Amino acid sequence: TLLYTIKFEETMNYKSKNSCGPITSSAEIYHVYLNTGCNLPQADRIKKWREGTVKITINPDGVKGFSNHVLRINEAFNTHKMGFTDLVFWDPKPEDNSGDNSKNVSGEPKLLKIEIEGNCFKKLPLFIREVAIQWKHRTYRFPIHNFLSPYKPLFESRNNILQYGCLPYLYSIPGAGTLKDQDQDPTILNARKISNDMVRSVVNWEENPVPKHGCGYIAAKSYSELPRFLKFRLAKMDAFSSSVAEAGVEIVISVSKGYFCGCKCQRPHDQSHEWKNFHDYQESFVKMAEKSAWKVDDISDGLWVGKHFQKDHEFGRQILEGPNSMNLRKLRAKSVNEISEPWKEAIEMGFLKSYAIDGEDLGEVLEEGRLFEILNSKELEGVANGGAASKLLLGVPETWYVVQADCLLFQSKKRPKDESFVPILIRLEYKNGNEPQTFWYPPKAKDEAKDDTEQRRNHYFWLLAKMFFRCADWQIYAIGTHYARGHAMNEVFAMSMYRNLPFQHPLFRLLWPHLQGIIAINAQAREKLINPSNSAFAKFMSAGDDLYKVLENVCEKLTYDTLIMPKWFETKGVMDTEKVKLKYLYRDDSISTWNILHKYATGMVDISYKRDKDVSDDLELQEFAREIADKGFGGFRDNKGAGFPTSIASKEKLSEYLTVVIFNSSTYHASVNFQISKYLAYILNAPPSMTKRPPKQDDQIPQVAGKILDQNELEHQIINYLPKYEIALVTMALTEILGNFSPIDRFYIPSKTGERMGYLGGNMSVSNDQQMCIRKMEKQMEKLMMAIIERNEECEHLESLPYTVMRPDNVPIQTQI
Repeated sequence: TLLYTIKFEETMNYKSKNSCGPITSSAEIYHVYLNTGCNLPQADRIKKWREGTVKITINPDGVKGFSNHVLRINEAFNTHKMGFTDLVFWDPKPEDNSGDNSKNVSGEPKLLKIEIEGNCFKKLPLFIREVAIQWKHRTYRFPIHNFLSPYKPLFESRNNILQYGCLPYLYSIPGAGTLKDQDQDPTILNARKISNDMVRSVVNWEENPVPKHGCGYIAAKSYSELPRFLKFRLAKMDAFSSSVAEAGVEIVISVSKGYFCGCKCQRPHDQSHEWKNFHDYQESFVKMAEKSAWKVDDISDGLWVGKHFQKDHEFGRQILEGPNSMNLRKLRAKSVNEISEPWKEAIEMGFLKSYAIDGEDLGEVLEEGRLFEILNSKELEGVANGGAASKLLLGVPETWYVVQADCLLFQSKKRPKDESFVPILIRLEYKNGNEPQTFWYPPKAKDEAKDDTEQRRNHYFWLLAKMFFRCADWQIYAIGTHYARGHAMNEVFAMSMYRNLPFQHPLFRLLWPHLQGIIAINAQAREKLINPSNSAFAKFMSAGDDLYKVLENVCEKLTYDTLIMPKWFETKGVMDTEKVKLKYLYRDDSISTWNILHKYATGMVDISYKRDKDVSDDLELQEFAREIADKGFGGFRDNKGAGFPTSIASKEKLSEYLTVVIFNSSTYHASVNFQISKYLAYILNAPPSMTKRPPKQDDQIPQVAGKILDQNELEHQIINYLPKYEIALVTMALTEILGNFSPIDRFYIPSKTGERMGYLGGNMSVSNDQQMCIRKMEKQMEKLMMAIIERNEECEHLESLPYTVMRPDNVPIQTQI
């Protein structure tokens, strides 16, 4: 930390060797600490900043009658960590031309103004983390976490290069932050207004968002148009690049670079990479993983999935523990007569086989609540087929079929506990081809099957049906579960936070660590991932050519209540663990983390709001909530702002609301993002696209010259439904990029080796009470981490992968990828 000792003496003129004049004032001492970073990995490679003079003004503009004490610093700053030593430049003269010497006294630091002098073109900005001032044996911490630069085109010309532009200066107050009606000093109130007005002038909602019935977002066509304080830190980007270089590989391999960036050259399909059977694909998987710079552990996990993906209980386990585990719902019917579509018709037509439910009475199974469903059809309603990019990638055009798919699952009491949750019916419907729905069911066990031909037929079509379901689930996961809820909704929270909560507000300081970075990553996603004219998803997904339709469909189901995790699981009928005896680890870890974060949010609310009236009287908070509902979710088809409240009237409701924001931007996103390479890159397990129409109900097993194909030949027939090598390679490259942590993330629990940074150091809530609240939360997270570790140790003998995605040391506190 850079330490500056500022000493004022009434009778003594003292000239520091680094100052420009005598120091003359009252007998007061300030110790000023300037922090510009947070010890990023690979920080030694990051260049020092030498672009200007930092000007710090204590109590500017006559706060409480005190003079403007100004400190100027001209130093070679590290942009990554604390560690500065020398006093460089100090001008003790108050910048007050009124001639009133009675005001020329130092005093308690109430307000800080910080800026960089000069107006130099293309000077890189400096990230300032915090300024701390010691005065009369007390420490005053002024959190900044923002950029400053001598070049400020945001307020000179909108036509200048915005990537170098910062706010012209920053104000900060010490400690916990204050509510507006707690600030009595007119200068501090004015600084609050100036800060908020500056941010609002450059953070604007897009007036015509696309799709129309989706989430609102920032008015910027690309990442380069964002204000500097919304972009990623260059030091972080450098650290990420350094870590990639250390591995000796490039994560974004050349094939994915060309495909994602819209390279126009057509590539003929390489027939030497065609797979003859599943074993052939598995061997190719390892080579593709190495090309895509996969980690050894990820390759190992992928091979494990490849070994077990055909088993029905593994299909069921991934429903409970995979990246799209939130949509499971218990069947509401209590009797056979109450069963609704689509399962009513399937049961009436005899597709629900008695052996699939272990010979049990269906009525008893329903009464005991052991049937579950996943309904994906509405999300894919009206979505066109994909494959427009296939000719570019393969040299020949293909159609990638969008097929609606639903699944009925059964919890057995007779099978081994870890094999008890299995699919028993899958419904497929290819509406784009006006084809009728079909139902598919699992084959009998080999020792029970009397007709080997029928058993093989059922096994063949059952495996195909599971693949079609997984493909449909892939589309909904990517655009709904991941992007819409894990990204787009979080951007709405961030937009309203920046626009309505000044930097001085305690809720801005609470939420900023969780929402910083989301606007930047979403701007990049709209530019490269879901942009209709240049979509990375269109290079491998069946629904990739009609993503906005998928997005509109999934947004119809997103509401405020769906983000309250206990209420969500209650609505789905799976909250009662006494009645629903599933090993549903996604639910268990979500609720555990939710409870910790809710207690944390409640503690933070108690620090700043003493009564419910304080909440209802906080007009900045009320505008924050109103804008989320009206601007962020006002385009939803329900015309009710997705059920988000337009005002918040109590501390209890505020604690719930803050928990929604914090959980969704951290734990929820981690739970759906950081398993995708493990499960979704192995295309036999989860194909991102299907290249043939689904089978018809009366289709027979393929034959050649009247001879039924053997196992290898049948596997080859199934592979013909799946994406080819080039598409599989793009899928693997993208899932590896998106599904791994970067060294720039902060986690709820830091690693002991220092490779992963923790919550403290990135927080803006810096008062003693707030720090204590954070430490209590961290202790609860540590207990949860140990409980998950112990649970996984107990399950080591079981045939499954450990579920660690929501272990707190694996959960980044924000969404930055």
